[in-house]
Amino acid sequence: MMNGALMKLKEGNQRFIENRLEHPNRCAESKQRSANAQAPFAIILGCADSRVSAEILFDQGIGDLFVVRVAGNVLGRLQLESIDFARKNFSCSLIVVLGHESCGAITAFREGNTQGIEEIAAHIPASVQSASSIEEGIKENITYIVKQLKKLITAKDVTIVGGYYGLATGKVDFMEEIS
Repeated sequence: MMNGALMKLKEGNQRFIENRLEHPNRCAESKQRSANAQAPFAIILGCADSRVSAEILFDQGIGDLFVVRVAGNVLGRLQLESIDFARKNFSCSLIVVLGHESCGAITAFREGNTQGIEEIAAHIPASVQSASSIEEGIKENITYIVKQLKKLITAKDVTIVGGYYGLATGKVDFMEEIS
């Protein structure tokens, strides 16, 4: 049975792809309602890339998603603490590790050009280097982080999946088979 939060993200992404956005929870009432509390239904660990805004590509609004963004969508101590904070305070049933096509951090890592992003590069798995292409390296990074999270977060009421965003198509392919 599919996680309801995952279905909601898939439906929102389909609206984004088809350019029939609903822009939920973006009205004045939503701003007022969220001023005193938030109730996100999913946590997204995504890349800081300016082209990969989870709220937009999943057609969600204010307070719908708890988004943690860092170049390369890596998992360090601060990102894990942010995810734990959201899990404990908002009862989110879904965590998505969202990577994307042409990721600059993964490209820099593969090319050995990590000056200025050493801390980020330290969280990228060595297996990214041996991947057959940059895109496969990006997917390897997503898979690695999903597996890390599954080891660290053993709650049965939380689904953890990877997603790969195509910049040109706008489509997020979910990697649900990661174990």
